[in-house]
Amino acid sequence: MEGKYTYRGIWQLAYPILISLFMEQMIGMTDTAFLGRVGEIELGASAIAGVYYMVIFIVGFGFSLGAQIIIGRRNGEGRYTDTGKIFWHGLYFLLGFAAVMIALSEALSPWLMSKMVSSEHILDAALTYVRWRILGLFFAWTTAMFRAFYIGTMQTKTLTLNSIVMVLSNVVFNWTLIFGKFGIPALGIAGAAIGSTLAELVSLV
Repeated sequence: MEGKYTYRGIWQLAYPILISLFMEQMIGMTDTAFLGRVGEIELGASAIAGVYYMVIFIVGFGFSLGAQIIIGRRNGEGRYTDTGKIFWHGLYFLLGFAAVMIALSEALSPWLMSKMVSSEHILDAALTYVRWRILGLFFAWTTAMFRAFYIGTMQTKTLTLNSIVMVLSNVVFNWTLIFGKFGIPALGIAGAAIGSTLAELVSLV
């Protein structure tokens, strides 16, 4: 077999996806590395809040995977205009869904997390993280739709650069906001959440 259907062709499409997925996991690792220097409460709270955020994120990410399948099918059929329509419909849905989930999280997260955490100090820190981190759903789910489009149209190399920019941005934002650099006050765990959210915004731009 020739071209894109050989093992080499498949690998050329797949390896940028693998790299981007690996790099995106560095976001959580970066938060852990920096918050480990702040305190045990902040470190434990970020781990719990990170899982809480990830559960919500996966719901929207799953929707983007469905859109990715349809985009890939339309691209294979040569119906290129339809791929754009699917992308925009998916994006509008996820932005609206993000607004709903942010509102629900703001209302319900204190009750939900109080059932998960017994320590009052860790609970307060976790809620601080969640309140800032959950705002990143707008950017994270928008990025997920772009990922769906690029994978569905076989333009996967874009994902590698995007993920590298996001991780490097997260390192800079975390260092600046957690510890207070360049005249910015030290924000601790809130700085980690804000930094991760801003990194997602930068990668989107």
